[in-house]
Parts: sequence; structure tokens; C-alpha cells
Amino acid sequence: MTSNVEAKSSRVSSSSPTPTIGNKRLGKKSEVNQDGGWGWMVVLGSCVCQFFLIGINRSMGIVYILLQEKFSATEKEAALAASIFVSLRALGGTGSNVRIP
Repeated sequence: MTSNVEAKSSRVSSSSPTPTIGNKRLGKKSEVNQDGGWGWMVVLGSCVCQFFLIGINRSMGIVYILLQEKFSATEKEAALAASIFVSLRALGGTGSNVRIP
């Protein structure tokens, strides 16, 4: 009687469908990376870009004074250069969002 129960349980587990998404079976590790192994390089590059862009943004007060001294610019002209930099960086995020499928 015990062997009959074991046989039924083995039939149930072998006949149960494996959950899938598209053509991939879940529960098994994929041998190939989806990004080709470049995912960490993209993360590193993004961190480096953000480091420099946020650093320039935070030091805009020093750049403001240097713009006034070097180019003999008025306060409005120097502030315009700083505001263009900050606004282009903010608007660039919306433009890049459109390109992502």
C-alpha cells in the first residue's frame, strides 16, 4: 500500500507543469547573462557621471564667481549660465526616458 502511494505522488509531481514566462522555465538558473556581463560597467559609468555632475552642480557658487571674474560678466549673465546647466541636466532625464523602450 505504501508503494502505491509513493507511485501516485511521483506521478503527480512529474506531471505537474513547470511554471513558465514566455519560453523560459522558472526555477532553473539561466546559463547566459541577459546583459552580456556589462551590467556592472553600466552601473559604474552611471555612478561616475553622477559624481561629476552633482559635484559641478554643488560647486556652482564657486563657478559663478569665476565666471564673473574671467569673462567680466554681470550677475545676471553668470546666473544664466548656471541655470542653463542645471535645467539641461534636469530636462535630460525626461528626454532619455522617451528613448527607453
